[in-house]
Amino acid sequence: MEEKNKKDNNIISLGAVKGIHIVHDYLPYTIHRIRRILEQDFDCRLENIWQGYKANRREGYREIYKVIQNSDNKIIVEGITLDGLRRFLAKKDFPLYDEKSSCNISPRNPKADAFLTIVYSLKHQD
Repeated sequence: MEEKNKKDNNIISLGAVKGIHIVHDYLPYTIHRIRRILEQDFDCRLENIWQGYKANRREGYREIYKVIQNSDNKIIVEGITLDGLRRFLAKKDFPLYDEKSSCNISPRNPKADAFLTIVYSLKHQD
């Protein structure tokens, strides 16, 4: 009987799964990436809710936002933090970076990159 339990515990059946895909609970999206996702995919915008003068001086302060539909200015969500939006977007499996993300943009001038590529190839030609 112990052998049967050992066999059952070691078997993992995935059925007709062709690959494994990880869905994250949280991804560190920037505010700019969140705004682009809301604009492109949901036709919404993000607006900060004013919490009062010197509100950011209290302990545990978080900026609170509302999500507004662009077409009719209807408030979709009110009182959500950036962390809440990050969790929502991560569960919907939006990529962390896109073509406008700063990690995809070269900090150098394109002509300087081309020049350095030529110099590097000449240097290592020998």
